[in-house]
Amino acid sequence: MLGSSTWTGGQHWGTISFNKIGRIAKYTNEEGKSPGWILIQGVPPGTIPLIVGEWHQDDGQSGKMVIILHQENKMHPLGKY
Repeated sequence: MLGSSTWTGGQHWGTISFNKIGRIAKYTNEEGKSPGWILIQGVPPGTIPLIVGEWHQDDGQSGKMVIILHQENKMHPLGKY
């Protein structure tokens, strides 16, 4: 689903570009902030479509993340509508 896609991540993520298999992405971050990368860890069982992962910035900051997928999301891969 995420493989080789590029997403607009808004002010705090910038442009997010996933690798061919969709497990690792690089993000540009907002201007003046450190760019970094995302590692997708997997999808937990349940009724809400979630993707869990972690983010790492080039300046050493890191954390965990959850992506909640909604059918009504307005995010689209760049160039794919």
